[in-house]
Amino acid sequence: MTVSRSMRTAWSAMAPCAAVCLLLLRCAFAQEAAVASKTGRYFTVTCEGGDERMAEQALAVVEPVWPLVCAAFGLQAAKPSKPMSVVLYRNLEDYLAADQRLTGGQFQPNQAMSHWSSMSAHVALQPPCTTASLKQHGLPMQTQALLSWEACHVARFALCENFRGHPGWFHDGLAAATAQQVLRDLNPTAQRQPFFSQRWRRVHDLFASRDMPKVADLLSDHTQGLDMRDRYAARIVFYEFVRERHPDKLMDVAKIIRSVRAGSTYAKTVSEASLQSLGSLDEEFEEHVQKGQPAWDETIRSLWQVGTQW
Repeated sequence: MTVSRSMRTAWSAMAPCAAVCLLLLRCAFAQEAAVASKTGRYFTVTCEGGDERMAEQALAVVEPVWPLVCAAFGLQAAKPSKPMSVVLYRNLEDYLAADQRLTGGQFQPNQAMSHWSSMSAHVALQPPCTTASLKQHGLPMQTQALLSWEACHVARFALCENFRGHPGWFHDGLAAATAQQVLRDLNPTAQRQPFFSQRWRRVHDLFASRDMPKVADLLSDHTQGLDMRDRYAARIVFYEFVRERHPDKLMDVAKIIRSVRAGSTYAKTVSEASLQSLGSLDEEFEEHVQKGQPAWDETIRSLWQVGTQW
C-alpha cells in the first residue's frame, strides 16, 4: 500500500495520543486486575480487584470461624495443616467467571459458594459499592456475613472427611449460626438485622399455614416441597433452636455426623441417630418459634441497619 506524505504526517501526530491512550488502558487494566492477599492463623484471603484494606477486613470475619466450627464438633481449635482459602471478588463478573470455571455456573445467583474439590470459598462483593463507599464504610455487612458463612463450609471440609454426606439442616444451620455469631461479636446489632431475623419470620409463617415440615422430615432432608428460601429458613431455625435449647443433644449428633464413615449407609445411620436424639421436639420447636416476635422479612437482600440509618 502506498502511504502519502499527508497520511504519514497525520499518523505521526496521532502516535503520541495513541501511546497515551494505551498507557491509560494499561493503568485501568492493572487497577482492575489488582490482587491483595492476607494470611492469618487459619485462613488466607485473596481479594481480586481490591486492596489490602479489603483483604484485612475480610480476614477479620473469617479467622474466628475455625475455632467456632471446631467447637461445634467438640474439638480443640488446632492449627490446620495449611491455611484455608477464601476469595473475595470486587467485581461480580470475576466471581461469575470463577463459578463458571469451578462449578459450571451452579451458584451464579447466590454470588457466594464453597467448592469441594479445591477446598476454597468464593464470595462476590454484595452489594456493589463505589470505591468511596468502601473507603468510608468498609466491606458491607452482607459481604461480611457471606464470607463467614462460606468459610464455615470450608472449615467443615477440612475437619470432616465425610463432609459431602452431611445433612442439610446441620451444614446450613451451622454456617448461618457461625456467621451470625462472628458478626454479632463485631457488631452487637447483627442479631436484629433483616438478614438474620427474616428466617424466623418465614418459619413463623410456615407454621401458620401448616406448611412447616415435621422435625423428622428436617432431620431426613425431606424438604424438597419448600421454596428454596423457606427450606433454608426451616433448616437454619431448627438448628438454632436445638443449639439454644438442647446443646448437649446437638453436640452428640454433631459428633456422630463427623465420626460415621462415609458410604452408602451414612445418611441412614446419621438420620436414625438424629431422630433418636431430636425427633421428639415438634411441639417444643413450634412453641419456641411462636414465642418469638421476628421484626423483619427480607424482600431484597443487602439492606442493613447501621445505627439509625440503612
